[in-house]
Amino acid sequence: MNIDLVTVLTHGRKGLAHFFLGSISESLVNTAKLPVLTLKIQSVE
Repeated sequence: MNIDLVTVLTHGRKGLAHFFLGSISESLVNTAKLPVLTLKIQSVE
């Protein structure tokens, strides 16, 4: 595959939720060799 950019969606957790659940997006950004575009999902309430 000839991939130029990886795009992932994130919940944008903060505080204790981020500490306990971690972030797949953050891990991907820190290890990927390609540019990563993260987009925060807007919650519908």
